[in-house]
Amino acid sequence: MALGDLFEQTVKAAADAGLVKLKHVSVDGTKVKAYASKHRAMSYERMLAEEKRDREQIDRWFREVEANDRAEDKLYGKESGWRLPPHLATPEKRPEVHREDAEGP
Repeated sequence: MALGDLFEQTVKAAADAGLVKLKHVSVDGTKVKAYASKHRAMSYERMLAEEKRDREQIDRWFREVEANDRAEDKLYGKESGWRLPPHLATPEKRPEVHREDAEGP
């Protein structure tokens, strides 16, 4: 399951960065109202078509972003733009900053 794989990677990254400790695991029993009427359900074929349409939209957005980045690089140079502040610039410094934020002033 793609979402499960993504969740696992996120948890591992957070643990490696020292942001979480995997001592306790809880399962939330929240129930969510679902709309599973025959009018809202979609066929497998329609689901595939919607998935294709979504992928095309996402690809279009990425092409637009890339084109915008190239135009800005041409206009302002490749070294312009937003940069991380020095205290967050290296992965080694980030867990320290996150711990300070969590502990408060």
